Amino acid sequence: MSIHALLSPVFGGQLSACEILLHRSLDQSDAYILELTEAGRGVIVFLKTSQVRRLAARGGGNDESWARAVCSWINERRFYSHAAALVSRCVRVPSPIRAWCTASSDGDALGDEHCVLLEYLSPADFTAPDVLTPPEARLVLRSLAALHAETWVGATGHPAAGLCLERGCWWKADRGNSIELTCQQGPAVWRDLLQTFSSLAQHGLGSPAALDAINWLACTGADITRELSQAPTRCMLHGDAKAANALLPLHGAAGAVLLDWQWCGGGASGAADVAYLLAGSLQPVAGAQLLRELRGDYWRALEGELSARGIGAMYTEQAFLRDFRLEWLGFVSTTVLPSLLRGLTPAVMAVNMGRHGWLSFERCEASLALLLQVTLSMVEEERQEREGTARGMSL
Repeated sequence: MSIHALLSPVFGGQLSACEILLHRSLDQSDAYILELTEAGRGVIVFLKTSQVRRLAARGGGNDESWARAVCSWINERRFYSHAAALVSRCVRVPSPIRAWCTASSDGDALGDEHCVLLEYLSPADFTAPDVLTPPEARLVLRSLAALHAETWVGATGHPAAGLCLERGCWWKADRGNSIELTCQQGPAVWRDLLQTFSSLAQHGLGSPAALDAINWLACTGADITRELSQAPTRCMLHGDAKAANALLPLHGAAGAVLLDWQWCGGGASGAADVAYLLAGSLQPVAGAQLLRELRGDYWRALEGELSARGIGAMYTEQAFLRDFRLEWLGFVSTTVLPSLLRGLTPAVMAVNMGRHGWLSFERCEASLALLLQVTLSMVEEERQEREGTARGMSL
């Protein structure tokens, strides 16, 4: 189906011209910048389309990742149809023009082509960095804090109402009983990284204490993940909060524009978004101290936003720091080590440098070293807390 034929019903047959200014084919979707002429009036818009038949051609219909991808497309359509109005009260999101799905020729309930038509945000007004400087990171963190506070239970209704994903974040797929096997792959990947990137040993990442810590995480990661999944929903998460999904204003306008809402959904707190952003979107010059400072900046922004809504006492800094640690360790143990870092080499990093949207630790050795160092620190903190709790219970 041509783009003109796809859009014509949306405009009630009044669309007289459709010119493709830019087309970018993504892994599972297509993105277009279009100039439309409707009733003699021209407008530039952004269109994102995702085809079920295209995805089905790449794998069986029973494949878990296939089904989850389609679920994320439906989720994004529902976000722009139902939740964007609430979110846009506090966070800039592209204004939706229409979100719809074309019918499948064989009557499949999943439909055929999932589409979102949005306002076009010009590069003359916004920049889209691959990694964030500290000021840019603070801008995104403030937008996330506003999102989390605005959708906090007590400030609004159920934050995931109307969405497909009760729990947000692309890496939080339900792996069932396989979660233990997934986490147990971590130590082998860690050892492979030490052999592949000789500089990692300079940071103490190959010491017996470090290897012991990663073995502990491999044994505990499944428990951490289940603890997070069983915690009550408090707010809405963006679910893929990284540099590539934020537009930053060039002319002093307040707040970042948050893009790509496929994986939004409920969360135990906003800590999952914050941990993911800080783990994979900072410039390689960032160190552990800067990461802690940015984490603190988010907390102060969230505290202010919650207090302004009269619900500041519902969540403490101590609770946030624990949530952040658990979310970081859950992400690393279930996804980063067994999946994102598996097979990583300097040559692969060099290729990733040219790919928009890849996380910083997939593209830069310094960022990889920082991720692993912070993980060891988080393991030590969590391990001590759990051992202290166990001792207290035995008294």
